[in-house]
Amino acid sequence: MSRIRWAVLGVAVALLTGPSSTLPVAGREVPSLEGSWEVTAVQRAGESDPHQVGAQLTFAGNNVKFQPKVEQFVDGTS
Repeated sequence: MSRIRWAVLGVAVALLTGPSSTLPVAGREVPSLEGSWEVTAVQRAGESDPHQVGAQLTFAGNNVKFQPKVEQFVDGTS
Protein backbone atom coordinates (compact mmCIF):
# COMPACT_ATOMS: atom_id res chain seq x y z
CA MET A 1 0.00 0.00 0.00
CA SER A 2 1.37 3.42 -0.88
CA ARG A 3 2.15 6.08 1.69
CA ILE A 4 -0.82 8.24 0.66
CA ARG A 5 -3.23 5.34 1.12
CA TRP A 6 -1.82 4.65 4.60
CA ALA A 7 -2.11 8.36 5.44
CA VAL A 8 -5.74 8.52 4.25
CA LEU A 9 -6.57 5.34 6.12
CA GLY A 10 -4.92 6.69 9.29
CA VAL A 11 -6.89 9.93 9.16
CA ALA A 12 -10.12 8.06 8.48
CA VAL A 13 -9.59 5.69 11.41
CA ALA A 14 -8.72 8.59 13.71
CA LEU A 15 -11.93 10.39 12.74
CA LEU A 16 -14.08 7.30 13.23
CA THR A 17 -12.87 6.32 16.70
CA GLY A 18 -15.10 8.86 18.42
CA PRO A 19 -17.82 7.62 20.79
CA SER A 20 -20.80 8.86 18.78
CA SER A 21 -21.91 9.53 15.22
CA THR A 22 -21.47 13.28 15.65
CA LEU A 23 -18.46 15.24 16.83
CA PRO A 24 -18.81 18.33 19.05
CA VAL A 25 -17.09 21.39 17.58
CA ALA A 26 -17.16 24.73 19.42
CA GLY A 27 -20.60 24.15 20.95
CA ARG A 28 -22.22 22.57 17.90
CA GLU A 29 -22.33 19.06 16.46
CA VAL A 30 -20.89 18.09 13.09
CA PRO A 31 -22.41 15.14 11.21
CA SER A 32 -20.38 11.94 10.85
CA LEU A 33 -18.45 10.98 7.72
CA GLU A 34 -20.81 8.06 7.03
CA GLY A 35 -21.18 7.35 3.31
CA SER A 36 -19.02 7.48 0.19
CA TRP A 37 -16.60 10.28 -0.57
CA GLU A 38 -14.61 10.99 -3.73
CA VAL A 39 -11.01 12.21 -3.55
CA THR A 40 -10.94 15.59 -5.33
CA ALA A 41 -7.35 16.74 -4.66
CA VAL A 42 -4.09 15.24 -3.41
CA GLN A 43 -0.85 17.00 -2.59
CA ARG A 44 2.45 15.25 -2.03
CA ALA A 45 5.45 17.24 -0.78
CA GLY A 46 3.60 20.46 -1.64
CA GLU A 47 3.00 19.41 -5.25
CA SER A 48 -0.31 18.40 -6.80
CA ASP A 49 -0.62 14.63 -7.37
CA PRO A 50 -3.54 13.85 -9.72
CA HIS A 51 -3.03 10.05 -9.68
CA GLN A 52 -5.32 9.51 -6.66
CA VAL A 53 -8.01 12.01 -7.71
CA GLY A 54 -11.19 10.08 -8.41
CA ALA A 55 -10.57 7.39 -5.77
CA GLN A 56 -13.45 6.57 -3.38
CA LEU A 57 -13.47 6.40 0.42
CA THR A 58 -16.49 4.70 1.98
CA PHE A 59 -17.19 5.06 5.71
CA ALA A 60 -19.64 2.56 7.25
CA GLY A 61 -19.73 2.40 11.04
CA ASN A 62 -16.15 1.73 12.14
CA ASN A 63 -15.09 0.44 8.71
CA VAL A 64 -13.30 2.36 5.98
CA LYS A 65 -12.94 1.12 2.41
CA PHE A 66 -10.50 2.70 -0.06
CA GLN A 67 -11.24 2.09 -3.74
CA PRO A 68 -8.46 3.47 -5.97
CA LYS A 69 -9.25 5.16 -9.24
CA VAL A 70 -9.25 2.74 -12.17
CA GLU A 71 -6.90 3.87 -14.90
CA GLN A 72 -7.19 2.52 -18.41
CA PHE A 73 -4.09 2.27 -20.54
CA VAL A 74 -4.13 2.12 -24.31
CA ASP A 75 -1.18 0.28 -25.78
CA GLY A 76 -2.10 0.80 -29.42
CA THR A 77 -1.75 -2.88 -30.39
CA SER A 78 -5.40 -3.78 -30.84
